[in-house]
Amino acid sequence: MNLDVSEYYRQKNLKQSGLQEIAPVILPEGDMEAEGEASEYHFGWPHAVMIENVILVTIRRGFGKPGGIIRSIDRGQTWEKPRFFDDAKIVVLGDTNSGKVVAAAVNRHKLNTLNVLISKDKGETWERHDVDVANIPQHLHARIVEH
Repeated sequence: MNLDVSEYYRQKNLKQSGLQEIAPVILPEGDMEAEGEASEYHFGWPHAVMIENVILVTIRRGFGKPGGIIRSIDRGQTWEKPRFFDDAKIVVLGDTNSGKVVAAAVNRHKLNTLNVLISKDKGETWERHDVDVANIPQHLHARIVEH
């Protein structure tokens, strides 16, 4: 990462407060990026969580198109096929102390609606909930922090 002095201290403070952890992850490459449903996706500004040996990473595509989640169950050695959620562009991913994974997505077809996706099994299965939110900003980028 190319950081100036102020950004370095901002990142250091976030780490010390427990709000952010930065660590290298080897992302999948090869066939997944070149073929099929995931061919136009990329890892720009990814959100990731790691629970035991399971890593979940968001993947994105162009403006207005749905995003998804890709999962590894062996600490990033191999990766499963990406999971995509209809009408949902995932913008944030986080985990809780209880082991749940929570993802939030802007619903492309319902104004002022977020899709909240919850997994209780490290991303194997997902429950989807629609949440009404007033005045969602055009560009939603966030971090999930458990209170």
